[in-house]
Amino acid sequence: MPAITNPLINGRRYDHSSLETDLAGDITLGVKSLTYDEELSGAHIWGTHASPLATTRGQYKPAGSLELYRLEGQSLVDKLCLKAQSDLGGDGTDGWGEIAFDITCTYAEVGQPTVTDKLVGCRLMKRSGGSGGGTDALTEKYDLLIMRVESDGKNMVLKALK
Repeated sequence: MPAITNPLINGRRYDHSSLETDLAGDITLGVKSLTYDEELSGAHIWGTHASPLATTRGQYKPAGSLELYRLEGQSLVDKLCLKAQSDLGGDGTDGWGEIAFDITCTYAEVGQPTVTDKLVGCRLMKRSGGSGGGTDALTEKYDLLIMRVESDGKNMVLKALK
């Protein structure tokens, strides 16, 4: 990665419009927001000294949420229902929360390197929607259960122990 220079003259930084999102194999423009994080929660191992003896490897906990406009949300649910029908024997109208899929987030901007984050093995675990007064478009928000976040090809933890 090139060195960061400040101020960035005649250049741009990434913003929401720099994002191209692939949800379960389809490029989706109707993403209002996408958040994801990852945490490695290790613990100290204490003995009879004031300093810790070591640490545990910890547990890796990725999480996230996705807010789509209603039409795009329904399209994703429909696609996952069809996948549930073929993979799990559903009737094409159920099982969307049981299907894992990947989300690929590609950030590109003039003068900046293109970077790609991949959310691997996502499942939709909670859906929130509704309607209210005003002129805003309807959205649906989904809590994501994520197996792994690959940040521009890099992983916070080893993919598997050898």
